Amino acid sequence: MWATMSSIASFSTYVFLFNIINYFSRNLDNFLIGRYINAIQLGYYNKAYSLMMMPLSNITFIITPVMQPIFSDFQNNLKFLAEKYIKLLSLLAYVSFPVAVVVFFIGKEIILILFGDQWIPAIYPFKVISLTIATQILISTTGSIYMSSNNTKAYFIGGLCCTACVVTCFLIAISLWRTINAVAWGFFFGQIANTIISFYILLRTLRYPIRYFIKKLIRPILISLCLAIVLQIIDKATINWNIVVTFTIKTIVSIVLTLALVQRYSEYDAVGYLKLKWKGFKENHKL
Repeated sequence: MWATMSSIASFSTYVFLFNIINYFSRNLDNFLIGRYINAIQLGYYNKAYSLMMMPLSNITFIITPVMQPIFSDFQNNLKFLAEKYIKLLSLLAYVSFPVAVVVFFIGKEIILILFGDQWIPAIYPFKVISLTIATQILISTTGSIYMSSNNTKAYFIGGLCCTACVVTCFLIAISLWRTINAVAWGFFFGQIANTIISFYILLRTLRYPIRYFIKKLIRPILISLCLAIVLQIIDKATINWNIVVTFTIKTIVSIVLTLALVQRYSEYDAVGYLKLKWKGFKENHKL
């Protein structure tokens, strides 16, 4: 009995400690802006942050709750667990990287359409932190894998290292520039460091070669870069157009181009999947 209680306590203690430091790192930017800039700028930053969290939370809400029960069955076979997990990350990369690019390029339209000209100061920080959507979606899956492999100590150590990087980036940004735009860049670089550290520790824990993981990200990143180039051209060509029109054009082009590139250069049949879903929708609609 005591052995069982001890193992449960060891498992849950590290998760609890991780949640504490993660809460601190997630809210430090708000504290620093409120303390060293002003409440008005904090309002703009909070608006940008809350908008960025919408696609992030909607995607992770679907995936993360079911990961741990599924992957826990493979905790004694780390190689198999790692292989299945990397396949999941590959799929998420083809979704999350294009989403981050699209949100960046329609950031101005989103804020102006939804909230009006009074929220213009929130546009720049929103666009900057939206670039981290992809990495945050990928990172959000790591906790379930640590717990599935019964290695919450590494989970806590990784969180501690990541928090140190994020805190450092925020402190540098706020001490040198004291603007919400600088804090947004601090958030960006902190998340990049967070991503590198998180996956380095996790893949070492799973004994999975890091180079294979990086290879899985190359095509999604290249697809996203192609999408970014096209959207940048559209952005320049439609600079004085109506924002509803530019939002519509960018959205349609992004969907069509992303599906075409994924269909052509990935192992996933995106068009076939959509056709299957559409067929199911029509059958249910007839009923």
